[in-house]
Amino acid sequence: MWRFFFLAGLTCLFLDHVFTVDDVKKSGKRELVYLQLLTTNGFHAPLSLYPNDENTEDDWPEGMGLLTKLGKLQQYEMGKFLRKFYHHFITSDPGEVDAFSSFEDRSTIGLVTLMASLYAPTEEWEFLPGFKWQPTVLCYMEKKDIVLYAYWSENSRVNIKNQLDVALLYDIIDKELNAGLKVPRWAKLYLADMKRISDYAYTWLYNSTKGLQLKIARLEPSGGAVSNEIVQWFPPSTLRHHLF
Repeated sequence: MWRFFFLAGLTCLFLDHVFTVDDVKKSGKRELVYLQLLTTNGFHAPLSLYPNDENTEDDWPEGMGLLTKLGKLQQYEMGKFLRKFYHHFITSDPGEVDAFSSFEDRSTIGLVTLMASLYAPTEEWEFLPGFKWQPTVLCYMEKKDIVLYAYWSENSRVNIKNQLDVALLYDIIDKELNAGLKVPRWAKLYLADMKRISDYAYTWLYNSTKGLQLKIARLEPSGGAVSNEIVQWFPPSTLRHHLF
């Protein structure tokens, strides 16, 4: 069942309406122009052991909290499944996709593994003949930003849980600064970081290039800044390929 976890968070944009995958299968008449996938990790080692645990950290050779061989295989097989399922839409062009992960090592490793099979190169994209792997760009939230989220939440009394929340807070502070109104020291102290995160949020949501778009986001099962990110759908005029 693990390979279908992503379906719970999967929706597709067809022209100016949003439909589920089941809707598309039933109709068979709509053109897929945008795809956004939200996935979670494969099987990974526990973060720690309890005091009386008869097992040791040596029983988890990959490291505590990291993907096991099974977890890596799950991610790789999911990539193969997605590649086959969307063969009519996904190519091997690494420039057509954006991939975004949380900062956790198990998340970035899982995404790298998934991308290895999802974007295994065809002959056109092989940089070494017969080598069925190619590098793809992965983005992730910096760990230090989590600290900033907590800092801004405490001082603003706004629950800052994702980049869009930061962008909305920055918009208020920026307008108050430009209007010559009072802006507290805590807001000015890390204003550059707030602008950086805000710019990234809007670039991610509204950036426009040629082509189609697919997004895949690697989520933490317990939630977090990435998993709480609001899924936004692009209008047809701003579509490109993304993985998130």
